[in-house]
Amino acid sequence: MPVQVGDGAQVAAACELLHTARIFADLPESADWAAVATARILEHLEHDVRADGGHHERSPGYHSMCLEGLARAAAVEPELDAHPRYQAMRRWLTILSTPAGWVPHLQDSGVVWLDGDRPAEGSHNLAASGYATFRHDHFHTVINYGPYVGHELEPHSHHAALDFVLSGWGVPLAWEGGGPPSYDDPGYYDWYHRVRRDPLDRPAPPRRPLHGGRVPLPRRAAHDP
Repeated sequence: MPVQVGDGAQVAAACELLHTARIFADLPESADWAAVATARILEHLEHDVRADGGHHERSPGYHSMCLEGLARAAAVEPELDAHPRYQAMRRWLTILSTPAGWVPHLQDSGVVWLDGDRPAEGSHNLAASGYATFRHDHFHTVINYGPYVGHELEPHSHHAALDFVLSGWGVPLAWEGGGPPSYDDPGYYDWYHRVRRDPLDRPAPPRRPLHGGRVPLPRRAAHDP
């Protein structure tokens, strides 16, 4: 199973393999399962996690999926629990979280609730992921200024530039556009762009969507400190 950089599903699968290997330690294959799973998990932590703790895909939902898998793996492999990238991933969610404990539905994500962690205090710039958070009194704002991330058939980035979520007094006041309810929704092709990228991260030639119409070019946003 070669490492697919940025593939959250492979992270989750490797974590489940390690968890299974430790639970069924008496099976003759368990040692091999554990060795392969641990190697893959460590490789993904090294290559998939940005400097600020965010997963490559920039989606809180898929970030949370990886964290849930890592938590199960860390429960049977204590060295993973202390891994700095794993701890950074947990903190990343607390920074994006509102004071009420929920993380906005940024990119291709649903609302994510913190599990056992408290929202981070103050304002932060997650420069590697391209999210800036502002907290003042009852208000909390997340601004997305990050890159468009190509990922296999469907990236988890949409075409809004500088979209934001504003909350106050524990409730949302302004939502970003989010995504359609299903990848089968025709509106998906107006908001997201299915694209394959080669190993050198060069954009693939434009493809026509399954439902017809024109695929929009990826948005380009930049941060000027």
